[in-house]
Amino acid sequence: MKFALLLLVLALVSVACSSSDDAAATSDSSIATTTTGAPVTTTPTTTTATTAAPTTTTGAPATTAAPTTTAAPTTTAPTTTTTVAPTTTEAPTLPDQVWGAHGDAVWAVYFGIWPESEFTTDAFNGAIAPGEALGYEFFGWFDVHCDLGAYELLELNPDVNYIGAAIYFATEADALAVGALVGPAAIAFIPINVSCAD
Repeated sequence: MKFALLLLVLALVSVACSSSDDAAATSDSSIATTTTGAPVTTTPTTTTATTAAPTTTTGAPATTAAPTTTAAPTTTAPTTTTTVAPTTTEAPTLPDQVWGAHGDAVWAVYFGIWPESEFTTDAFNGAIAPGEALGYEFFGWFDVHCDLGAYELLELNPDVNYIGAAIYFATEADALAVGALVGPAAIAFIPINVSCAD
């Protein structure tokens, strides 16, 4: 009985060893069988340097300015000077003054009127100067009461005695013409009746 078990064990060991050898052989065969892939071919990389074409910038051709044209000389026509004969201005015709007799109706052109208390010969002479410059004569200062109607027309105070400086003319037109010549120097143009005359 023991002997039979021993044989069984040996047989198992023999089977086990045989299986081990087969497995090793299979492993070696697997190792020996190596599948070699196709060889890798490495293609060398060719680097091509690209040289950029030179850039040529051609500017527009310079333009030459057109030659300057010199204008033809200007011909100045000779100036003819015309001498104008001087204008002769004739002196205006002055109306004739009148002296007036007692009671005559005349037009008086007054150059000055002053209250008797304020009258001075200097004031009188200054007032009559524009009339004298025209060539008229003054018979001197006088009491305005002697020109009948003057107090009313000049609206003078009847209680005050006034001294006047005036010259007489025959018409209103003559009196106004003289007044236009002397301007503001003539302070009044009134119709009166001469009194106090010799």
